[in-house]
Amino acid sequence: PDVAGVWEDEVFVPQTSNTPAFLGLTGAGGQHTIGIKGEDVIVGILDSGITPENPSFADDGSYTDASTLGWNG
Repeated sequence: PDVAGVWEDEVFVPQTSNTPAFLGLTGAGGQHTIGIKGEDVIVGILDSGITPENPSFADDGSYTDASTLGWNG
């Protein structure tokens, strides 16, 4: 009863091949060539998450137990 929802993991590949042109960053007349350096720019970040299966997350025994370092978060 305390679970709001469960969804199966889906793999999404970010499609950014059109972004430079969309932002006006390509070509000889791109934003950078006409003095626009970022004023009034709003940046949005899409966090595509992590892959838990990545070897970087493997517990190979080389990590110090955080509780022994005084971390209790």
